[in-house]
Amino acid sequence: MADIIRINENTWSIEDGMVRFFVLEGDDSALMIDSGMTTGGSIAKELAQSIVGTDKPLLLLNTHGDRDHVAGNNAFDSCYMNKAEEDNYRMAGGTTKINYVEDKDVINLGNRELEIILIPGHTPGSIAIYDRNSRSLFAGDSVQNSDIFMFGPKRNIGNYIMSLEKLLTMSDKFDTIYGSHGSLTVPVDQIECLLDYVTTIRDSYVPGIVVDMWGNKILLHKFPKAGFFVELPVDRAVSTEVMRKSDAWTISNLTSSKELMSRAGTSIVVAATSMGLISSPVAIVCGKGNNAGDGFVVANILKSKGIQCEIYLLCPDSFSDDGKYYFDECVANGISYKTFTPDTDLNGYSAIVDCIFGTGFRGVPEGIFADAINAINNSSAKVISADINSGINGDTGEGTIYVKSDLTVSIGSYKTGHFKGVSLEAMKAISNCDIGIVIGEYENE
Repeated sequence: MADIIRINENTWSIEDGMVRFFVLEGDDSALMIDSGMTTGGSIAKELAQSIVGTDKPLLLLNTHGDRDHVAGNNAFDSCYMNKAEEDNYRMAGGTTKINYVEDKDVINLGNRELEIILIPGHTPGSIAIYDRNSRSLFAGDSVQNSDIFMFGPKRNIGNYIMSLEKLLTMSDKFDTIYGSHGSLTVPVDQIECLLDYVTTIRDSYVPGIVVDMWGNKILLHKFPKAGFFVELPVDRAVSTEVMRKSDAWTISNLTSSKELMSRAGTSIVVAATSMGLISSPVAIVCGKGNNAGDGFVVANILKSKGIQCEIYLLCPDSFSDDGKYYFDECVANGISYKTFTPDTDLNGYSAIVDCIFGTGFRGVPEGIFADAINAINNSSAKVISADINSGINGDTGEGTIYVKSDLTVSIGSYKTGHFKGVSLEAMKAISNCDIGIVIGEYENE
């Protein structure tokens, strides 16, 4: 049964599990904001009338039409809603007649004026309600401190950012914000926090946790004061051939390969640290070529931070030129290194960095490479894979023997193989690090 909480003498929240809705009373009428998730039939309406009685008209206004906000709508003859939300509402099973409200419209309950603020993004017709008398904002799902849904065809991050910017310009009018999820109230500066968070998601490649939502793989970006469920960044992914050519063009025209390797290793440490995955001791398992070179950079950075680390070499006599440069730095810095053998046990490490294969790997790992992958998977350490989980094809995402990671740090750009095949089961979280590789510029020559 939903719980009723009295906020003040004429405002109540009805706590309906993971969502809440509100009842506001004026001198002439009362208004219910949304109608809950489990309060179908006439339950929501009866709860509201138990609060305000039946003498005053009871109106219904929806912040948006998602299913968890409209369960009790059909007990009303009509509801207030923005027109852009009608399709979403009908898809959720709503049959009630809609009285359309627009930005800056005012609903007067009798000495209580409620101003409509159109804030699309979470859904096309999301609105907030500004209670002028109490200087309060009822923000629906758009401003809260829980996890906000921003995936699926109805969501639009660009519009959501503009809506937060709009609310930010009005924030001097609000003393209190009421959210439909999470805490009952959030501070006004939550608007600015959410704007910072979602802008970061749009403009960069912060780590996202791979989650299953109703059979769909999506990413959850967690921040200190909120989270966002978003689409997999499939549209940002490129083939390994595009990545190879882009890398070569960048090295020929802009940045040395040694500098790019330094940036890659640095980015791996930053991304892993941001998720709390790095602590002493750390094992860095290196194959050959530039994949190993990224690991040597990681080792040097961890050493500079006072984090104990050891390097395991699968190919102790095979270095790229840049990899050898950074390996020599590791030796000069006194970092321990060992040759990996079939008997090597990686238990006892807090974290393992997987730098065995890159996105160009094809086939099935064999011999010492398969042994290393199995040792990583059999350890209790947190695992960070550089660029892609070793053993997985960077284009198809297929693999039979492959590393299972807590975080995969893609370098330069996501690859198509990150979002296909076994990849989404192999990695718990993914991030991409932009190290300055210009994608696709070679095509303009």
